[in-house]
Amino acid sequence: YLVSWLYLCEKFFISRSSLYREFKEWLDITPSKYIENRRLSNAKKLLEQGESVQATAEKSGFPDYSHFISLFKKRFGMTPKKFQSRIYG
Repeated sequence: YLVSWLYLCEKFFISRSSLYREFKEWLDITPSKYIENRRLSNAKKLLEQGESVQATAEKSGFPDYSHFISLFKKRFGMTPKKFQSRIYG
């Protein structure tokens, strides 16, 4: 399930600026970082299920493949392909 700013604003019936302020105050994280974290967690699950790296990037809401690889590596300490190879050998 992909999360976006618009979805969160509609879900909680608040403006984008209010959403940002509430996130920072209560969760100590920006909405953008929250969404990025959710997308990366989703990507990790898809890779664990055997999805290709390209399809995982697209299904997780990352239109830029190289940006996805960079974020994944920064978050999990390895590229998506390396992560997948550790699971499937």
